[in-house]
Amino acid sequence: TTEIYTLSLHDALPICQGTGIPAYLAQPGATGPWPIVVVLQEVFGVNTHIRSVAERIAKDGYIAIAPHLYHRQIANFDVGYGEAELALGRKYKVGTNAQELLNDVRGAITFARPECGSLDSGVGCIGFCFGGYVAYLVATLPEVRATASFYGAGMVNSTPGGRMPTLSKTTDISGELYAFFGKQDPLISQQEVTQIKAELEKLNTRSKQLEQNNLEVRNSEKNQIGEVKQAIARLEKQVTDNSIIKSPHTGCILETTATTGQFLNPGTALGTLRIGGKASESMSVTYFAVED
Repeated sequence: TTEIYTLSLHDALPICQGTGIPAYLAQPGATGPWPIVVVLQEVFGVNTHIRSVAERIAKDGYIAIAPHLYHRQIANFDVGYGEAELALGRKYKVGTNAQELLNDVRGAITFARPECGSLDSGVGCIGFCFGGYVAYLVATLPEVRATASFYGAGMVNSTPGGRMPTLSKTTDISGELYAFFGKQDPLISQQEVTQIKAELEKLNTRSKQLEQNNLEVRNSEKNQIGEVKQAIARLEKQVTDNSIIKSPHTGCILETTATTGQFLNPGTALGTLRIGGKASESMSVTYFAVED
């Protein structure tokens, strides 16, 4: 079993407005660097279940950090799974805001990178229930490269704090996303699951088209580079060939000298050559072909 260490962070993670985010951190005991996975809570807060998930992820060689998403309303919310606790968790869920949730996750990532010696690479995200809903939203962040969203209810028709439904943000997802739903979940209808699946399939189609377009662009660039190289080779050959007088006719060479600034008659080819004499002098060598 991989040795890990855990830490409850109080107001340690930076966010906007000068406040901090409490969070639970679990990471391998050995020296990293390690990749980051953000663990997103259910409505019951960063409780025993969420902490155990973070610890399991840390044992697999990741820095797992679980920010308290209700921290603006209540500090370190952590309850069980009774009806009263569920009602209280839902109350705090309603008080969240999409942009603040994104800020919290970015704060967790910002903290983990320098403080925990993480890899400076893409980030993973996993969330359950309310956290699964938030994970789908967090998947739109460019730094998040892999997301697992478990039974996130409500994303088809709403978003934290109002405005457009979270599902409408699907086109902003650039990494991998895996969404898991139950067939008998009373909070998520099969119609909603079908809508989510359809949006993800459209995203996958667009991603494949973009990949194909990028491949075509790269091939076009390679072709252009090849054409430029061929043009340079032809030019080099012309320079080499032109250094030797080649003509099917006999003729004569007329040599003229000129000083700097002097004009020659139109049509006279003037090449600057250093052949003894003064540096300010040049020589024009012109070949006049004579018909046989």
